[in-house]
Amino acid sequence: METISSKFQYIWYGTCQESSCSDLLFTDIDQSIFSQIESISTLTDTGFQKFVQNGIAQIDRFKCGKMYLVKLKDSALETGIVIPNSLSSSSQSIGKYGISVDCSEISASPTPSPVTTPTPVPTPTPITTPTPSPITTPSPAVTPSPVATPSPVSSTCSPTSFKSLEGAVGDKVKLDGVGSVTFRDDGIFSVNTADFTQPTVPVSLFVRDNGFAVISIALDHLPAEGITSSVFFDCKSVACEGKCFTGVIEKVGEDYEVNLTEV
Repeated sequence: METISSKFQYIWYGTCQESSCSDLLFTDIDQSIFSQIESISTLTDTGFQKFVQNGIAQIDRFKCGKMYLVKLKDSALETGIVIPNSLSSSSQSIGKYGISVDCSEISASPTPSPVTTPTPVPTPTPITTPTPSPITTPSPAVTPSPVATPSPVSSTCSPTSFKSLEGAVGDKVKLDGVGSVTFRDDGIFSVNTADFTQPTVPVSLFVRDNGFAVISIALDHLPAEGITSSVFFDCKSVACEGKCFTGVIEKVGEDYEVNLTEV
């Protein structure tokens, strides 16, 4: 275990191979320590997940052999905190990723220098007099058929000024000026792209129906300050065929969220 005292710190959680390792629930960590953590993030099989104090709780524990990004509160930077069975990732941690500090260090063997193969000397090609090719009459150019313009997706669920995207579970679509949209349920997602005028570092927007995320977006633009922006979801799955939902984009912690209600 090591003392973490940086604002942002990558850590590995786990123990030595000869020791058993158990996942550590956040609720089992001493609250005097855990209360000094602002957020915890990790990459899972389903995507980027995080825990934010008094906010988003997509993860609830440290899992063995996994890497996490821990963000400390400013009040913890001077003294730091200690998380059981954790190891900071840094230039000094080669050979100890994912194991506790009492494991034997692994010295990396030097990479041998490659042996240079001499470049063979090419044999000169004899000069020959080329025979002129007969001049052929070119064939007339073929005029290509015009490429059909795809029809825009429309939805009776949303205003006509909104941009609509249709997708099935797992589909990912790039929406220019907004971000990358991932469908977690079948349907048509609509948003007013004119609202999104403020560039941003990547943040997440989750569109939820009764807590279940039907749409997730990696935003690269945000609605302009002072604008209340809403979205629509025309559900096409078996469970809610034909139902129309809407909701307002709200900031939750460091990310954004929409809680849908049926229209």
